[in-house]
Amino acid sequence: MSPTTVATEPELKVNRVLFTRDEYHRIAASGVLDDRRVELIRGEIVEMSPMGSSHMWVLNRLNAFFSTLYQTRQAISSNQCPIAASGISEPQPDLCLVSLDCERRQEIPTAADIFLIIEVSDSSLESDRRLNGPLYAEAGVAEYWIANIADRCLEIHRDPDPAHAVYRQRLIVRGQEPIAPLAFPEMTILPDRVFGKEADQ
Repeated sequence: MSPTTVATEPELKVNRVLFTRDEYHRIAASGVLDDRRVELIRGEIVEMSPMGSSHMWVLNRLNAFFSTLYQTRQAISSNQCPIAASGISEPQPDLCLVSLDCERRQEIPTAADIFLIIEVSDSSLESDRRLNGPLYAEAGVAEYWIANIADRCLEIHRDPDPAHAVYRQRLIVRGQEPIAPLAFPEMTILPDRVFGKEADQ
């Protein structure tokens, strides 16, 4: 019996409508997006994942730790606020350390205003690695961390290559291994403290 040849369907091409940041703001101002947690990623309006309790407490600990930078007038810890990554991207990272110059200007931060971005990752881990990481590298954000809840580690990304949308340096830090942001080497943090009481028992 001769094999049957099955015709394959041609790939369906869909023309997407992509938005600029200005258009995105106009849509938001119209009230269409009220009560929806969304962000603009490469021209597309994307719904953000709901925050679970583990995510919330890791973010709370990080924010409490970095809040001292504002007290010493070095930076401000900004939680889930927009950043201007490009003309078609306005993500809302879990935490950013932003210059006080940006605060004085009352503007949405750009990469030049940002010392560090941290995403807290549980169900969003692959997205934070494969979507947000390249986006931040392309924007030129100097340093990007992922607080990986499942593996109880910090994934540290440094030395952005905007032309290739990658970070050249990647470190994995866990347990009692200290790490500090490049911009604030005195701010040493331990992953076990980030992820909470399981390590303190």
